Amino acid sequence: MKTEQTQFEQLYAGLNEAFAKGDVDFILSHAAEDIRWEMVGDSVIEGKEEVAKRLESVVGVVSEEYTTKRIIASGRTAAIEGTMLCPDKTGTKRKAAFCDLYTLNEKGKITDLTAYFFFL
Repeated sequence: MKTEQTQFEQLYAGLNEAFAKGDVDFILSHAAEDIRWEMVGDSVIEGKEEVAKRLESVVGVVSEEYTTKRIIASGRTAAIEGTMLCPDKTGTKRKAAFCDLYTLNEKGKITDLTAYFFFL
């Protein structure tokens, strides 16, 4: 029998994998209607509909060399750190690092996602 903590850890791993594979349907199925997504230094998106619009460009896009360094989870909050290869603004593929901070509501839906991202 899975504990609530184990279920949350599996959800965070699944969300991380969904971002890596461009599985927008999975991401949105786990987003609260009032989700707030901050891409630190870039933008803040509020509401599931706006998040869906932002994710349209990554549907089915598989990130190259996507590596999860660690997932630190404590109940309804988690931090996921890793690296990937992705194009910069000029289209040149470069290695990048990320750290995503998640907060879930009592229904297990993402209410807050803070994303730190930078090229190495």
